[in-house]
Amino acid sequence: MAENWNGPPIGYFAEIIPVQRVAARSDVAVVVLVEVRCYRQGILFELVAATARTHPTMDNEADQFIHTISPPMSQEEPRDEFLRFYVSGPGITASSADAVRFRRQAMAPGDGEFVLNPVAGRGRFGPTVFEYRQPLWLSPLPPPQPFDLVTEWPAHGIADSRFTLDGQYLVRAAENSSSFWPMSPPDEPGVEE
Repeated sequence: MAENWNGPPIGYFAEIIPVQRVAARSDVAVVVLVEVRCYRQGILFELVAATARTHPTMDNEADQFIHTISPPMSQEEPRDEFLRFYVSGPGITASSADAVRFRRQAMAPGDGEFVLNPVAGRGRFGPTVFEYRQPLWLSPLPPPQPFDLVTEWPAHGIADSRFTLDGQYLVRAAENSSSFWPMSPPDEPGVEE
């Protein structure tokens, strides 16, 4: 069974790489890769998905936006209009839909299987925009070569938009990740061996 597939490890510093680049765009929506957090156990992509608000006084517009972000747990499979992500490249492939399926079926991926898991996100709504911050956890670490982060959000006109990442750079950055505390027990003061 793959370890650490649910999300980043607790009690660890990540090497943080600011990105601030558009990963996907349509006339009505944008997905921005804000930053990448590199851990020895995997990579956390911090993304923001946003749409322009067309009717500032319509309350159901917010509901419609949220219901294209992620499917309800009761739904068997994500529908085509949902926001979804993939990673793809030599030696790596994973889909955010697969992680949702693992959770629904209360199972874990196999050893060596890559998982791209959408972890708890949060939304904000203003008079002109809907915004949702969606962290994605990729585990284990990717191979040290280029791969694509692919975004699709058909409900808002985004189809197969690719953003290439340098896997070697991310893996090197992950080497700087460390535990909050030393992994071995500290020496007790005043005790001699």
